Amino acid sequence: MRTRTAIALVCLLAVGLTATYGSTAFLGAWGRRHAGGVLYVVFWALALQFSRPQGRPGVHALIAFIGTCMIEALQLVHVPWLDALRTTRVGEILLGSTFDWFDVPHYALGAGLAVCVLLLFTLVPTGNGAGGGRPARHAPGRKL
Repeated sequence: MRTRTAIALVCLLAVGLTATYGSTAFLGAWGRRHAGGVLYVVFWALALQFSRPQGRPGVHALIAFIGTCMIEALQLVHVPWLDALRTTRVGEILLGSTFDWFDVPHYALGAGLAVCVLLLFTLVPTGNGAGGGRPARHAPGRKL
C-alpha cells in the first residue's frame, strides 16, 4: 500500500499544481479556483497514510480536513513575516493567500474523496493483476 500511496502522492502533486497554476481550460472556472483545494486535502490525507500506514483512512482524512481548514483560517492573520512567506511560490502553495469560506466545502469534498481513495488502496489487493497478488493488510475488518 505504501508504494501505491507514494505513486498517488507524486501524481496528485503534479495534477494539483497543474490545476492551480497551469493551463486548465478543460476544468473551467471551478477547476482553476477550487480543484486544487480538493486535491490539497487528498494529498495531505495520503501523506498521513504514507507516514502511518496502520492508521484509519477516515481519521487521516479528518485530520487533513481540519488542518486545511486551520490553514484557511490562518489566512486571516496578517503579520509581516507570514505575509512575506505567502508571497513566495512555496508559501502560496502551502499557506494560500486569501481567505474564502467557499474553500471549506471543497476541503470537505477532498476529505470524502481521500477516504474513498484510501479505502480503495486498502481493499484492492496488490500484485501482478493475474490473481497472484497478496491481499492488502487489514482489509476485512478495516474501520473508517
